[in-house]
Amino acid sequence: MEYYGGHEGEEFYFSSNKTYGSTMTKHYHDTFEIYYMREGECSYLIGDGIYDVKSGDIVIIPEGVIHKTNYGKKIHVRLLINGTTGYMPSEVRKILPLIGHLYRNEETRGEIDGIFTAIENEVKRGEDEFTSGALFALTQTLFYIIARNYDKGVKMKGDKGFIADCLRFIQENYSQNIPLTYVADTLAVSAEHLSRTFKKETGFGFNEYVNLVRLRKAEAMLQNETGKTVSEIAYSCGFNDSNYFSVIFKRAYGITPSELRKRK
Repeated sequence: MEYYGGHEGEEFYFSSNKTYGSTMTKHYHDTFEIYYMREGECSYLIGDGIYDVKSGDIVIIPEGVIHKTNYGKKIHVRLLINGTTGYMPSEVRKILPLIGHLYRNEETRGEIDGIFTAIENEVKRGEDEFTSGALFALTQTLFYIIARNYDKGVKMKGDKGFIADCLRFIQENYSQNIPLTYVADTLAVSAEHLSRTFKKETGFGFNEYVNLVRLRKAEAMLQNETGKTVSEIAYSCGFNDSNYFSVIFKRAYGITPSELRKRK
């Protein structure tokens, strides 16, 4: 089930599905994401952390944060909301760092599941003049429930040993030359072990993830730092060849860096 819409100029997307063992493609986007695991479990890469998500958990992903789910072979049911800024109450946005990425609270599980059921029912009934307002109200209510109760739940961390250290190292040093062998030496593990474990835990190849982080940074710079040339942005994000940067940028976004800047 899917729904695209919006309220007063904002954008909203909702989907729910029941699937058997899949790996979601990695991505980031310019909307926030609320992920509700109704049944099942998965490993969730979010930024520089990896979280074990189980039934009843809520995952909160702000705009622009790289994330990816890795599921096992069991059936899982997940519900997903993506929305632009207006759907998140301003007072909730201020405390997002305190809430964190993973919300787990058995006391509010029934209430949260009821909100998602109401959203599903609203989508099923078909769109009319009240749909966008109803979905807006339900989504804001969901945020208020989480904000009021985040400090009563289980505080979850995304630390997965040396892989979490590796993710943080990449996030902090993406502008430099950071070959796998160098990072492995820094973390005091073998390059082979790092490569194999990184792929297993994150779903990414090491170089694939490094390039994704660099592309994310470059996209933001292209849009916000108009005084810099495309070549300057490429080099400042860790790409040694501006032509190579343009090639992989177009492969990822469907347009060249210059075209993105012109659209902006």
